[in-house]
Amino acid sequence: MGDKEKNNVNVEESVIGHMIEKKTNNKGTRYLVFALALLGVLYIIKLIASFFIIGISAIGGSQDNISDIDNYDKAKIIENNYADMNSLFLIFPDDTRDIKKGEYSLDTKTDAITTRGHIILDAYYDEDKYLSEVNRISEISYDLKDVWEGEEEHKVQKIRYDETMYNYPAYIACDGYRGGYEYALIDNDNNRIIYVHFSYPNLEEMKNYSDYLKVDKESYKQLEKSSKENFTIYAYKFHENSTTECSY
Repeated sequence: MGDKEKNNVNVEESVIGHMIEKKTNNKGTRYLVFALALLGVLYIIKLIASFFIIGISAIGGSQDNISDIDNYDKAKIIENNYADMNSLFLIFPDDTRDIKKGEYSLDTKTDAITTRGHIILDAYYDEDKYLSEVNRISEISYDLKDVWEGEEEHKVQKIRYDETMYNYPAYIACDGYRGGYEYALIDNDNNRIIYVHFSYPNLEEMKNYSDYLKVDKESYKQLEKSSKENFTIYAYKFHENSTTECSY
C-alpha cells in the first residue's frame, strides 16, 4: 500500500473515530440532561409535598389540651368539635356542680381534614345524684330530620346499653361512626361515671386510658367496612346516598 493510500485510510479512521466519540458524547449528554431533569422533578414533588403537609397543619390547625375539671365547659366542647366529631356530646353532663370529685382530660388536635383526640370526664357522685345521672343517660335519644321530595321525615335514635363491650356496663351514643366513639361507663360500686369521647383513637397513645377502651381492641380496626355504617345516634341514612347528621 502506498503512502497516499495509507494517509487516506488514516484520515478515514480518524473521521470515523471522531464520529463515534461525538456520538458517544451526545449520548452521555442526553443521559446527563435526563438525570438532571429527573432530579429536578423529584425536588419539585418534594417541595409540593412539604407545602401540602405544612398547609394541612397551618390552615385551620389548632390543638386543645385541658386537664383541670374546673375548666370543663360543655358548650365550648360542642361549639369547637361538633362538626368534625359528628356529635352533640349528649352523654356528657351540662356542668360539674353535682360531681363530688373527678378528673377531666381534653386533648384534641384539629387540622384541615378532621379532629382527632379524646375527651374524658371521670366523675364521682353522691348516691342520689349518681342514680339521677344514670337515669338521664339511659333516656338519651336524638331526633334526626330529613326532607325528601317535599316530605319531612323523622328518625329517633336511642342510646344503646351494653354489658360486654367494655370493662364496665356502658351506654353508647356512638360506636365508630366516622372514627368517633362516645359512651358512658357505669361503675356502680363507686357511684362513678366515666364519660368518654374518642375521635380516631390511637391505641398506643391511649395506654393511660386502657381501662376505658373496648375489651376487644381488634374491633377498632375498620377493615373493609365503611365507618359510616357504624352505629351513632347522631346520624341516620334515610335514603340511599343520603345520610342526615346532627346539627348545632
